[in-house]
Amino acid sequence: MAITFISIPKQWSPSDNPLSYVFSSNQAFQANFSFVVETYLDNQIISTDRLYPIGIGSSGRAQFDISPFIKNRINGATLTNDLFKDSQTWGKIKIKVTESYGAGPSLQASLFSSETFAFKCSLPVKEWEGVNFNTQYLRLKWLTKEPNQISNILMTQDVPLSMLIGTVLAAPTCTIRIYDINSVLLDTEVTNNLAEIEIVQFNLSVANLLVLFGYANFNNVYSFQIQILDEIYQFNYIKYPCYQPVIMYWLNEFGVFDSFMITHNEIKKHTIESFEYKRQHGEWVGLDFNFDSTLSGNRVYSKNIQPKGTLVTGYLTQALQIWLITSYYSPKVLLGGLALLDFRAITITNTASEDGQSRFEELIKEEIQYVDNNSFKSIKV
Repeated sequence: MAITFISIPKQWSPSDNPLSYVFSSNQAFQANFSFVVETYLDNQIISTDRLYPIGIGSSGRAQFDISPFIKNRINGATLTNDLFKDSQTWGKIKIKVTESYGAGPSLQASLFSSETFAFKCSLPVKEWEGVNFNTQYLRLKWLTKEPNQISNILMTQDVPLSMLIGTVLAAPTCTIRIYDINSVLLDTEVTNNLAEIEIVQFNLSVANLLVLFGYANFNNVYSFQIQILDEIYQFNYIKYPCYQPVIMYWLNEFGVFDSFMITHNEIKKHTIESFEYKRQHGEWVGLDFNFDSTLSGNRVYSKNIQPKGTLVTGYLTQALQIWLITSYYSPKVLLGGLALLDFRAITITNTASEDGQSRFEELIKEEIQYVDNNSFKSIKV
């Protein structure tokens, strides 16, 4: 009696793409043969299924995809106040395969698969087929498709950034450097506290960096860099914007947050819907009904205000516009203002683009129409 695993998911696999196991048994010729498959997430059994093999004898094998049970149990990231923490957007997965056969039939030999990791991620089919987080991400990559490794930010905003580090053997060193307006290095902080973190989630806000560096303010700081091994990301501060900026955050396909600053305009346009009823007011005097016109007629008892708006970007490069478009397919989009962790959930309803041309490259301006997920009601009876 022998069960053999022919293939299992890769060491790090997207939870919302297929998580397929292929296995076989040399007892598939037995009467009433089937496989009983138990699915485990973080050592907790979450599903038990019965499969029948394709073929008989040594070629009797089956394929089982556990992603339908896993993807809804692994959550996407939430914005955090912490400088860094584990995103908790991953889980350990494995299956147990047991042979079942005989007149009963009855359970026979069983075998556990190796334990691997699934993290909240949903990739397009072509990309999923070619990606291997064990090798391509072995030297660490930021979990974003933003084409620029340099971003302009406000000193008042949250700055989410995440990285998969579970594929390295030892915890890497994280180095953060701050610079003045002339790009002169002011200070450096190094942390080795990323041990036992699988997917690290940063919030590189000024409030967190002030605590890290022990500064009272960042008046002389105009940019900073964060580096883990060979990966460097730089942020430049816009200290005195001549506009009212809006920050858009969204869950990207890796299950963590991207952010983008709307630098041109936000046009707010609300809709108001009224609900009313009609009443007649008066009294009977003998056989006559005295109608009171002053208290009769249509009465509004509720008004519903639905906030809406249009976000207008400045002109973007094509690569940046393609990345921004990924927010349109996100299950969670937030708009943030000038205050930290002050944002509201929205639904993107429509988009439009306008082409421009600089001397050397094509530029594109995006208009994003949205509806607030929260409406406001007033009731008067």
